[in-house]
Amino acid sequence: MASRQRTLEQERGNHAWQKVSDIQDKSFRTEYRALVRKLPSHIMLTGLGQTLAFLQAKAGSGSNEHHALERHLSEWVVQELTGKALKESGYSSLLLWILNAQRTTDDYRRATSETLAYVAWLKRFAEALIPENSL
Repeated sequence: MASRQRTLEQERGNHAWQKVSDIQDKSFRTEYRALVRKLPSHIMLTGLGQTLAFLQAKAGSGSNEHHALERHLSEWVVQELTGKALKESGYSSLLLWILNAQRTTDDYRRATSETLAYVAWLKRFAEALIPENSL
């Protein structure tokens, strides 16, 4: 008898599908698609903390795609790391969770690994659901 318990990969995929599906009808969908496609290399090049700071800076200057992506990452990764929804975790973003003085190098590595695993799903669904030159 097959187990009905959902795997972590299934949960990641489901969450990413919902988030990208929500973006499909937004005016910034093409920019979101381009941003999420570049994100893994950005994380590997500059690190997770710097990447999140970049997303927040751009979001603060009115960039909807940066804000949406930062929210998607924060909601999923903080929930996976704390076992609580973002709103219930005591943190307003993944960046603030990382910057907490009690975080260890292992915590940072785990956050980076989880973020990259989640971004892989976001990237695939963005490529599938959002046409490259959609207006």
